[in-house]
Amino acid sequence: MATSQRLPEIVQSLRDKGNTNATINRKISFLRRLMVGALKAGYISWLPQAGRLGETANLPQVLSREQTSSLFSLLAQRSPDFAKFAEFLLDTGAHVGEALRLSWTDITHKRVTFWDTDRKRHRSVALTDRAYEAVRFQNDSPQGPFQGINLKKFRKALASAANECGCLPLNVTPLTLRYTCEARLVEAGIDMLTIQKWFGHRTPRTALRHEASMSLEDALDILERPKS
Repeated sequence: MATSQRLPEIVQSLRDKGNTNATINRKISFLRRLMVGALKAGYISWLPQAGRLGETANLPQVLSREQTSSLFSLLAQRSPDFAKFAEFLLDTGAHVGEALRLSWTDITHKRVTFWDTDRKRHRSVALTDRAYEAVRFQNDSPQGPFQGINLKKFRKALASAANECGCLPLNVTPLTLRYTCEARLVEAGIDMLTIQKWFGHRTPRTALRHEASMSLEDALDILERPKS
């Protein structure tokens, strides 16, 4: 049941799936209409209150390479498992839920397939050396590389490391790593069709920069490339 105490959990879950504040507001509004109907029908005795999220200046927040390097170093001090998980999220652009649900059968050498996605459409991406090492680091996990990760503790450790390394005022969440991955590919000139394929978007987010789509290996080269 949706209570005032559970609504923040619902909002955070929607954010992890890539929903904007505007989308979350619409979904919470729909949920509230359902609860109003339940109240009138006598199924519930009171109506939980839900505030409206701000919808201005809602641009994706991204991290610089210096920030991610410092962030991962501090995260490794808290938990090597968390640091490897964060590296995987950054280099694949995966939603945190997709990564947590991965099984070993979803992974072949240097490639991962996300079958259980929010849009119900599977996609495969190539793995950087760092992302592949993050997967191999979890070889003792029986079902999948990251299914032993405690998401609540990971969030807390990520926020704490971000605060320590000076990433503020950014609100660093797992979704920040996905946005950062996408921003780096866009900055490097990877065309929008390839980015759409890599991230599983329904349509390209911005105007196409090239007429022909590059291969996933081209995107992999960008992520592997050291900072000049």
